[in-house]
Amino acid sequence: MHVTDYREFGWPYLQADDSADVAAMATVLALGLYESTDRFRFQDPSAPIPAPGIDGLVDEVRTHAAATAFAAANARTLYQDLSTRSVSGAAIGDPQSDGPLVDFDDPAVVNLAGALDAAAAQAAAATAQANRALRRLAQIAFGVVQHGTDDGDVAAIRRACAEVLEDGEHAAPAEFDDHTVVGRTRPEIVVEIAGAIARYLACPMPLATRITLVAEGASTRSLTFVDGGSLHVEDLGTFLGPVGVVEVVEAVLDVYGQIDGIEPTDLTILWESLPDV
Repeated sequence: MHVTDYREFGWPYLQADDSADVAAMATVLALGLYESTDRFRFQDPSAPIPAPGIDGLVDEVRTHAAATAFAAANARTLYQDLSTRSVSGAAIGDPQSDGPLVDFDDPAVVNLAGALDAAAAQAAAATAQANRALRRLAQIAFGVVQHGTDDGDVAAIRRACAEVLEDGEHAAPAEFDDHTVVGRTRPEIVVEIAGAIARYLACPMPLATRITLVAEGASTRSLTFVDGGSLHVEDLGTFLGPVGVVEVVEAVLDVYGQIDGIEPTDLTILWESLPDV
């Protein structure tokens, strides 16, 4: 008889439960960032600052968080079901075990164990998607507040965005995220590119990391860090820190439009990690 203490399956169950906690926090952060950013961008109702895609991103975070919660609840049920499949430790002669044992010769135990592992994996995957949508939302919010001065509200939004993007359970390397340009007007695309640049400037990254703006039939233009927090842009030179992010974006779009005849909607934002020299 192949047996093991059923409590050994506590790790995937706890992993699923932790994923649900992280996804729930992502939902709260997304709603808070959305509300704060929305209030800021509608300060002048006659000329609101665009925030392309931000509404759908909140819904995306909530949808993935709900999927995580469902997977975690399923993991809890499966873990409890494993305990009901226990056999007597005394009958097996294992005095070292203080908990119920399960028999891996029992097909039901094998199925439950496999389903528990799958539920934990589903919870982790859904949480990763919730965090990814949250980071996208934070990057858009970062782009929105580049249009304001550093008063208390703007400073709080910037700090929250940096925290989501830079540190903790919700962060990840920027090059792994989606930086698709979804805006259809120049002001919308200014916000999207400004958000990427603001993330680049605010979050500690290796100097070998750069942003590249590309468009079919046009020259690529890379944005790279230089000493002192300044930003070097191909064909435009170096913008000395502290960088006016919106100013940089407008200048880059002017170059694409005037030199290459490229519309802002044709641009793609790429993040790259350059090989070590």
